[in-house]
Amino acid sequence: MAFERLFPAFREERILYEAGGLLVVNKPHGVAVHGGDLALAGDLVTRLKARLRARGQDDYLGVHQRLDLGTSGVLAFTRDPKLNPQIAEQMSEHETERVYVAIVALATKKSALRDAGVLEQPLETEQGRTRVVKSGGQRARTRYRVLERVRERALVELRPET
Repeated sequence: MAFERLFPAFREERILYEAGGLLVVNKPHGVAVHGGDLALAGDLVTRLKARLRARGQDDYLGVHQRLDLGTSGVLAFTRDPKLNPQIAEQMSEHETERVYVAIVALATKKSALRDAGVLEQPLETEQGRTRVVKSGGQRARTRYRVLERVRERALVELRPET
């Protein structure tokens, strides 16, 4: 991780798929999708665009999803602007399936966390930041399943529905 922050060249092994107007990459934790300190050019989009230019290609990238700075995972970018409406519609209509895996800390070995269930929270987005609120907001619903428990930790699969 330290090397990626100091040397922002994109590592080729993070490219999972590149064809048909799509670019699919594995985003490491600690790297912003876009924005951040422009002087460092350390965000994912800036790194990918530099890689494309170095290969003599157009550096267009359509961003349709994001992951938090501290989250690693797979992201798909469009390379052809003509694909944007179709991808945007699939995302807004929840035609794409999103699956996350997380390690969570439990209060005790005998935590009340069931083996599967639904998490529902009201969310509010303001100035590009989303947070849980006590009332109002938009309902966020996520199904979860515990994959494994080890002492006071659990490996959990999460599938957001909204």
